[in-house]
Amino acid sequence: MVIGATEHGADQILPALTDAVREVRPDAEVRVRVDRSARLTDAVGRGELDLAVYVTEATTTEGTAVGDLPLRWYAAPGWQPPATGQLPLVAVNAPCVIRRRALTELAARRMPATVVAEAGYLAGVLDAARAGLGAALLAVPGAQHPDGLVPYRGLPGVPPVRLSALARRGSDPSLTGAAVQAVRALLASRATDRAA
Repeated sequence: MVIGATEHGADQILPALTDAVREVRPDAEVRVRVDRSARLTDAVGRGELDLAVYVTEATTTEGTAVGDLPLRWYAAPGWQPPATGQLPLVAVNAPCVIRRRALTELAARRMPATVVAEAGYLAGVLDAARAGLGAALLAVPGAQHPDGLVPYRGLPGVPPVRLSALARRGSDPSLTGAAVQAVRALLASRATDRAA
């Protein structure tokens, strides 16, 4: 079985997905693909992936609602925005739902911001934030923070993004159902952890 996940929160979502598949079918060989949401849903449509978990509003493909992925601001330890000028941000290349959310929320609060570093994938965004180039809005399901970054509390909260799951036509519904339930449980438990 080949499963895919958006790179946002993949470090916690992928273990939940693979464990769920192995519970239902212990002998299953599980392969993983981490990619941008539109590429994942396209791959499901072409039959290259059995199941994908993706950011709902990043594609026009309808899937099964899975839950909310919280968004939080992060920066390098000790990072402070410049006293004057625009707030420097690091983000995934456009189009990106999280990038758009960051810029929209800051504009609504009349906080001028500009993307000073961008990357095609999340790894580059994390590297730029660790280098102190700017703040990054990241999707982090639980209390665990990205290595080398700390929460930055000087910026407004941003509503979470919704996740959906899409299964390949003809895929085993018991495997798909177990995977969807595992991700829902993960997101629900992380929401409880944050509220406590």
